[in-house]
Amino acid sequence: MEARPGQHQLGPHVVDQRVVIRYLLEGQAGPTGGPAMTDVLGVCESWVDGVAGVRRSDGALVRIPTSLIVSGKPVPPRPSVRLRTDPGVAERLAIDVFKPLTEDLGQWVLRAQRTTRPRLFRRANSALAFGDPGVPLAHALDRVCEFYAAHDRAPLLQVERDGQWEQPVLDLGWQDDGGNEMWVVGISQALRRIASGQRVVISTDDDEAVAWKQDQAEGRALVSGDWLCIHDVFVEPEYRGQYLATAIVSELLEWGAERGARTAWMHVESSNMPAISLYDSLGFMPHHASRYLRPAS
Repeated sequence: MEARPGQHQLGPHVVDQRVVIRYLLEGQAGPTGGPAMTDVLGVCESWVDGVAGVRRSDGALVRIPTSLIVSGKPVPPRPSVRLRTDPGVAERLAIDVFKPLTEDLGQWVLRAQRTTRPRLFRRANSALAFGDPGVPLAHALDRVCEFYAAHDRAPLLQVERDGQWEQPVLDLGWQDDGGNEMWVVGISQALRRIASGQRVVISTDDDEAVAWKQDQAEGRALVSGDWLCIHDVFVEPEYRGQYLATAIVSELLEWGAERGARTAWMHVESSNMPAISLYDSLGFMPHHASRYLRPAS
C-alpha cells in the first residue's frame, strides 16, 4: 500500500511522550523507486507551526514537518538504566554488605557468614545461583550441600524468581523457603521526595554508615562504587508511624550522595508490606525477585 502522509493519530497531545514516527524524506527515492522514508524514536518535545520536534536518546533534536508524517504512535518509556542492570550483577553487590566467606562455583557464589552475630542472614548464608555453575545441576547442588555442611550451616540456594534455575531445582526435590525482592532508586530522585521532619544521628567508618535516633530507630548503609546499599532499617514498635524510617533512609541517602553514589538499592522480604510501602513512597522500584530453596527434609 502506498504511504500517505497525514493518516496518523499524532498531534500536540503526544508532547512529552516517547513516540516512534515514520516520515517521508522529501526529494529522495527509496530502494524500489518509491518515496524514501525513515523512522525516529524519542521524546516529542514540541508540536507547533506544522513541525514536530523529537529528541532522540543521543540528544539530537529531529524536526519533522507534520505534513510528511506517514505513521506514528506513543511507545512505553525507556526502562531506567538501573532497572536494566543484570540481576546477577546486582545481587553480587550484596556480597560486600556482609563480607562472608565465599567460594566460586562457576558463576555461582557460595556464601557463609563469618559470625552468627547479630544473627544469621540468608543473603550471607546461601548459594547465589545466578548464571552457569559450570557443572551439571545435580553436581552443583551436591557441592552446595558439602560447602554448607563444612561451615555448619543448612544448605540454601538463592535463585531468581521465574529464572533459569528455579523450576529445575524444584524438580529435583528442593523446596520453597520464601523470598525477597531487590528495589532500586536514583538517589537524587528519592531525596526530592523525602520530608520526614525528624532529625537523626549518623556515624561513618570509611564506606559504611549507621544512622539512628536514640533507642528508637536505626539503619545501615554501604557504598560500593556508585551504588548505595541500605540495609537493616528498623524502628522499635512503639515509635512506628512517626516517619523515623524515612528520616533514617534520608540521612543515609544524603551520606551516600556525598560519597558519589548515584543509585540506592535494598533487599526486602516479599511478605514485609510495611517496608515495601515505605520504599515505594520514596520512589524505589522493584528490580527483580529471588526465592530461597532448600533440600527436602
